[in-house]
Amino acid sequence: MTCREWLLASGYEDVAGLIDEAIRRIEAKGKKSRRNWWDTLAGGPGGRPLSREGIEFPVLRVAQIRQGKPVTENAIFRNENEAPPDVVATKRWRRKRLPRRAARSRRGGQRRGTPAGRAEPALFSFVAFQRCYRPLARPPSSCITSSPQHGGARA
Repeated sequence: MTCREWLLASGYEDVAGLIDEAIRRIEAKGKKSRRNWWDTLAGGPGGRPLSREGIEFPVLRVAQIRQGKPVTENAIFRNENEAPPDVVATKRWRRKRLPRRAARSRRGGQRRGTPAGRAEPALFSFVAFQRCYRPLARPPSSCITSSPQHGGARA
């Protein structure tokens, strides 16, 4: 259900007429722009009425609820039990999901979907780094290499 259809079905013929007039003005300019009328009817910061195409639109309480804005005192309503229509999910502006972090498989540390033969970056272990490189008089035997600085070959 579109915004204009809901307004006509809920007794807001005057507001639907304002939207129709704004659309006529947009078409008279030769523009093919689209507008989310729920955003316009929800108002601006602090519930301030918004003006589009020279027409000031009232702030509707149901539009503020639908758009997730706080309901202000100047928001009008015709029925205490008004419920906004559900948001229609279209495929036109579908959000692309971010790729999941590739989980390491149990086979050889390769990521799923990684082409064979492509080198994988080594994982950095901060614990091993701290154990081997913290300032000690002599590093633990698990870190000793064959350098003369550490006293020769590994034990």
